[in-house]
Amino acid sequence: MIYFAAPLLAALLFSFIVSINHSQALPGPEGYYTEAAGDEVEICADAACSVHTTAFNPGDTVYLRLTSNRVADDNRRSRLELKDYLNRRLLRVGWNQVTFTPPYVYEASFTLPGTINDYVMVKGDVRAGSGARFRFEQQLEVSGLNQFLHIYSDAARSDESYTFAPGAVMYVTAYGNGKAYSAGRTGNRNRAYDFAGGRITTWNAPAVTQNGNWYDFQLTLPGGGFTDGDWYWVEFRLRDNKRKDILRMSRMVQIDASAPTAAITGPADGAWVSGTLPVVGTADDAYSFYQYVLEYGAGTSPSSWTQIGSPGSSPVVSGVLEPWDTTTVTDGLYTLRLTVTDRAHNVSTASIQVNVDNNAPSISGVGAS
Repeated sequence: MIYFAAPLLAALLFSFIVSINHSQALPGPEGYYTEAAGDEVEICADAACSVHTTAFNPGDTVYLRLTSNRVADDNRRSRLELKDYLNRRLLRVGWNQVTFTPPYVYEASFTLPGTINDYVMVKGDVRAGSGARFRFEQQLEVSGLNQFLHIYSDAARSDESYTFAPGAVMYVTAYGNGKAYSAGRTGNRNRAYDFAGGRITTWNAPAVTQNGNWYDFQLTLPGGGFTDGDWYWVEFRLRDNKRKDILRMSRMVQIDASAPTAAITGPADGAWVSGTLPVVGTADDAYSFYQYVLEYGAGTSPSSWTQIGSPGSSPVVSGVLEPWDTTTVTDGLYTLRLTVTDRAHNVSTASIQVNVDNNAPSISGVGAS
C-alpha cells in the first residue's frame, strides 16, 4: 500500500513544518544557568529579566536575579562584585531580597563604566545565617574588547562550546597580562564549583602555550561527580613566578552526559511509499540539543548516504523532520537514518527501511481471439 494520501500529507506539512528551524545553533544559553537543586542564575539586559544575555556595551545596566530554595539571606555577607580579568574589584553592590519564603529571589543591578579597558566578570555571593551559601562567577562580554575567555571542544579550537560530557577535554584560550607563566606557582588553582560553593574538582597546573597576551591550555573534566544537566562555574587561573595572577577568570560550564532522543515514527518500518511524504519523528535532548540530520541510502546497509533537506537546529517532538521527495530516486528498498547531536557531542541514531514505488504497473501482450 502507499503511505500517506495527498490530503493527509498536506495537513501534516501545514501542522508541523513551522516547528523546523534551520538557523545556526549557538554554543549554549547565555545568561540563564540552573542546577537540579533549584538554584538559578539569570543575567539580563532588562529589570524584568526577560532578556537573558552576557553581552553588553560600556555604560549598559546589567541586571541579575538569583533564585534558590536553599538560601535565606541574612544580609551580612551577601554581595555582588564586578571584577576584571586579574580579579581586581571594580565595583560592589548589595542584593535586594524580593521574596522571603521559598523559593527565595534576590535581585541586583549595576552600570558598567562608560570607558572600560578590561574584560570583566560578575561574582555573586548570598549567605544565610544557617551557613547555606549561593555563590557563582561568570564572565561578561563587553563590545569593543577582545579580552575574553574562550572554551573549545576540539584541539584546533574551532568549536567553541560551554557544554561538555563528563571526561571531556576543555581547550582554553584566555587573555592575560602577558607575563611569563609559572606552572609551579600556579599549582592547583584551576577549579570547578557548584552553586553552593562546593569544590567539585581541582586540576594540577596545565601545560601552557603563550602567544603575547593569549594563553592556550587544556583541562580534562573528571568522569563523575557531576549532576547531569547542571551548570558549574570553573575558575581558570594562571600565575607568574612571583605568585601574581596572570589571569583569573571564571566561566559557566554545563554537564550533559545523556544521549539525545532519536526516533522515526512515520512512515512505518517496511512501508511502501511514493511521491513526497513527511518523515515524522522526534529529535530532542533533555539539556543541550544541537542539531539533527535526516538521510537516506539504498538497501538495508547503505554504502553511502544522501541528506534530506538541511540540518535541523531546533528540536522536534512527534513532528515533521523533513519532507522527502521519493520521485528523485529509483524504485526499490531504502534506509532512512536520523542522527541527533547535542552540544556535548553525545549522538543518537534511529533508522527504518521503506520500499519506494512510484511507477504504475504496465499492461502488455493483450490480444483478442
